[in-house]
Amino acid sequence: MCESTEHDKIAASHSGVKSITFQAVGKFFAAVISLVGIGIIAIPTGIIAAGFNHVINKEDQEEAIEEAAERNVEQTLDTMTEDDLISLQAEVSERLKKYGHTTTITIKGKE
Repeated sequence: MCESTEHDKIAASHSGVKSITFQAVGKFFAAVISLVGIGIIAIPTGIIAAGFNHVINKEDQEEAIEEAAERNVEQTLDTMTEDDLISLQAEVSERLKKYGHTTTITIKGKE
């Protein structure tokens, strides 16, 4: 019933070759479009995220430095003798006067 001619056999073999060629070209374009998508979306997103991360870490470091400095001052004051504190008082008062402040500092009733 179904007779195939020589022409049908050639047409069938040619369509197979064309589909393989189109598949290869399609895969190539898909790869190029994927790389362009990565370049346009993923790379700038990573750069922006890294910038946010840098700012957040910088703020955390500044807070940690301030806290450490406060603890260090408190520990230093706790270990100072009364004579050391009086001499510190005099030095601070002199520096305040240098900048035009008239504030006096008293330690345990002493001026």
